[in-house]
Amino acid sequence: MSRLVTDQQQRNRDEQARLYGAPLGDLLRAAGQTLGLTQAKAASLLGLSAPMLSQLMSGHRVKIGNPSAVQRLQLLVQLADEVDAGRLDRAGAVERIEVDEPGQVLTRTSQVAHREGMAGSPESFASVATAAELFDAARLVEAAHPRIAALLRTCADGAPGRA
Repeated sequence: MSRLVTDQQQRNRDEQARLYGAPLGDLLRAAGQTLGLTQAKAASLLGLSAPMLSQLMSGHRVKIGNPSAVQRLQLLVQLADEVDAGRLDRAGAVERIEVDEPGQVLTRTSQVAHREGMAGSPESFASVATAAELFDAARLVEAAHPRIAALLRTCADGAPGRA
């Protein structure tokens, strides 16, 4: 029996599609099925609690607050695509997620060196581009460089034109 989706949940799912390219429930169900993950295992790999992941997947919550968890979600989806395309086996994909160490990431409130040693801040990107330009740049590099895309979206939050 399927559960009814409230208007608020649908609005939240629509916002997730805007933020992540698709509602989180759809992304995680597809990736989890491809990689043979339970919801609890997916939560563990992302660094989220199982209840938090459940709330995100159902549309009771909109956004993943931890940038590192967003990066790991992007890696999970990317590796699931690799498995679907036959370029990687399921076990290898899960192993890559388990050993991946996202390192420090840029947040709105910190100026932290990125894993590769690049220093910067969201404000530095926001000083040279509008939010729309940063989101456009993120879309352009998403497929080949998901972590850079995540960084650009984070920076767009502080850019001019962001409501």
